[in-house]
Amino acid sequence: MLRLRTDRHAVLGLSLANLALFLASGLLLGIILEGVYGSIWERTAQLQTTADTLNASIETLSAAYEDTSLMIRLPTGPPSMRLSCSSQYIHVWSQFGSTTALSVTEPWVVSPWPRPAGSWQSGHDLHGWLNDTYGHLGTVQDPINLTTLVSLKKDRQSAAMSLAYSPVEFTGTSPLIAEKTFVYTEQGEPYVVLLLYQNETKNISMP
Repeated sequence: MLRLRTDRHAVLGLSLANLALFLASGLLLGIILEGVYGSIWERTAQLQTTADTLNASIETLSAAYEDTSLMIRLPTGPPSMRLSCSSQYIHVWSQFGSTTALSVTEPWVVSPWPRPAGSWQSGHDLHGWLNDTYGHLGTVQDPINLTTLVSLKKDRQSAAMSLAYSPVEFTGTSPLIAEKTFVYTEQGEPYVVLLLYQNETKNISMP
């Protein structure tokens, strides 16, 4: 018993072994955390870049002087990325692992009119809908009157309120199409509409 109490080399050896084990565990934990949080940071940065790119595309489109369409491709993953848009915000999110969801929300610089599948979507569709509903295409040759313009603006305001509660969801399976179209009126100045939709049947050249 006395030998064990006075064997300082054994105690020192045990302490060094514990210290080495502690340092090794800390180093391993640091590597694991760096890998996990580094990957989270990279994925979040990708989500932010996607939101920024889409926002910049809509802002650039708003400066066009004529009817113009842009095709915007989303990252495909894995993991898959999803996007929801109202008239006020872009929300991009992606699953990270089995339990974590990463997301980025950003306000629009210029407000578009996101269009869901199953309804009119493109500028051509809009002019057709105007003709079917009000009897005029809203083109230079067939402008709409003031009453129709007021109704169109009310429809857009109503859609914006609805989208605030139920945004249009898009996926990375096909490109987004951003389109600027002009609705011409009898009063002179055309009414500008920025549309955002996703339609796999569209065939629009990349800018």
